Parts: sequence; structure tokens; C-alpha cells
Amino acid sequence: MAKLLRNTYTLLIMTAVLAFVLFLQVGAMSTLPGQSIDSVNRALPIIVLLIGLFFYLVYLWYELIRPYVVRKWIAISAVFVSIHWGVAISDQYKSINQYREQLAEHFENQFGYVDWDYIDSISTVFVSSHMNHQLYNVNTFLMYMSLSFFVAVVLVYKLNK
Repeated sequence: MAKLLRNTYTLLIMTAVLAFVLFLQVGAMSTLPGQSIDSVNRALPIIVLLIGLFFYLVYLWYELIRPYVVRKWIAISAVFVSIHWGVAISDQYKSINQYREQLAEHFENQFGYVDWDYIDSISTVFVSSHMNHQLYNVNTFLMYMSLSFFVAVVLVYKLNK
């Protein structure tokens, strides 16, 4: 087992799987429309753990690709990460707008009016528990992984100049 854990590939896969599970867990900790909530997002400790895992992923990617990175990797990875992030951010924006519309419909059905100030307040704050399922899903996990890879490629390039 100890020999298996020394393998960078294995550690990278295990860390990615752990991060994916944590992403899904945070996403599942969303507050549904109409639910009463505390003022604290109960997923914040997991989010802090994901930030730490990001730096560990960068380190693992760095160790994995350090012997192989050349100048063309920087350009290739920059293009792919840029395309991926452009598409992913567009998808996130569309998804968040659809969620706001769902909230508006819910308010209209429940109260007879739409309180856009409230909807904006719960759907624009990063730490709002209403946004967990929007910000922590498969799409954002893939963004998380691609950014960690790109940061590692840039570090390899900069540190090996």
C-alpha cells in the first residue's frame, strides 16, 4: 500500500476522486427555494478543504508533468484551458440565469409576486447556501481540474527556464 501511495499517478487519481466527491457533497448541501436557512453555509469547511486540495493537485500535476513539459505544452494547454473555461463559464452563466428564473417562478407561485432583490441577494453571493448546487457540480469540478493542470504547466515552464 505504501508503494502504491508513492506513485504520483495514483495520488493524482485519488485526490481527483476525493475532490469530485467533495464537489458533489457541497452541491448536495444546497438550500432549496422556500426552505428556512441559517445565515451560515454549512459547506464552508468542505470548501476550505477543496482550496487546499487545489494546491495539492497543482503539486501532483507539477511532479507528473515536470519531465515532459516543453514550450509547445504551454501554448497547447493555454488554448485548451481557455476554450474549456470559455464554454464552461458560458454554461455556468446560463445555468445560474435558469436557476434565478426558477426562483422567480417559485416566488410567484408561493407569494403571488417576485422579490427580485431577494433573488439577487441569494444568487449573487459566493458563499450563499442557495448557490452550492450551481457552483459545485461536474462542470465546475472539470474547471477546477483544468485550472490546476494549467497552473502546474505554467509553474513547470517558469521554474525550469
